[in-house]
Amino acid sequence: DCSSLKSITIPNNVTTIGRSAFSNCSSLASLSIGNSVTSIGDDAFDGCSSLTSVNMGNSVSSIGDYAFNGCSSLTSITIPNSVTSIGLYAFRNCSALLSVVIGSSVANLGIFAFGECRNLQDIYCYAQDVPNADSTTWIYSNNNNACLHVLCESLNAYQTDDVFSCFTHIQCIESEVVATEDVVITPSTNDVTITWPIESSAERY
Repeated sequence: DCSSLKSITIPNNVTTIGRSAFSNCSSLASLSIGNSVTSIGDDAFDGCSSLTSVNMGNSVSSIGDYAFNGCSSLTSITIPNSVTSIGLYAFRNCSALLSVVIGSSVANLGIFAFGECRNLQDIYCYAQDVPNADSTTWIYSNNNNACLHVLCESLNAYQTDDVFSCFTHIQCIESEVVATEDVVITPSTNDVTITWPIESSAERY
């Protein structure tokens, strides 16, 4: 019985979160997944209706079917760049979800993956190539009002894609280029001097 469990930290020596490992832990509010975890199993956190915070480690490559289905208190989720596939119904009916960040490596989105996320406002997708998805991936997810943000070089591809064109509002993410060499921080008695090399192509520091 995990009904009184409120927070979970998956340590760095764990590589896999198994099927239904923490499903229906109704009081679970906070989840931190260590950097050694590579896969989140089917139904792993299904029905964790109090979950509000998820910190996903940077080695996760796959999110299983129904993994976060029905996490109705979750307001935002960031899918790290390591993830390549998001299973079917993975975030279905996350009814409080407002913001989704999808990392650059996501190639496959399952059916109903974000279905019935009725309050979605912003989706930031950093995948240069349009992920494979189904017509139901975003169904009933406020498509007429939510804004899909994509890389500028991929804007046309998303606008003309059979699935992602369901979004009425699609716009490009402004790129930010910073200096590639190390920043030098020099402390003194009363202040700190920060010095970095000039980068001719930088748009913003």
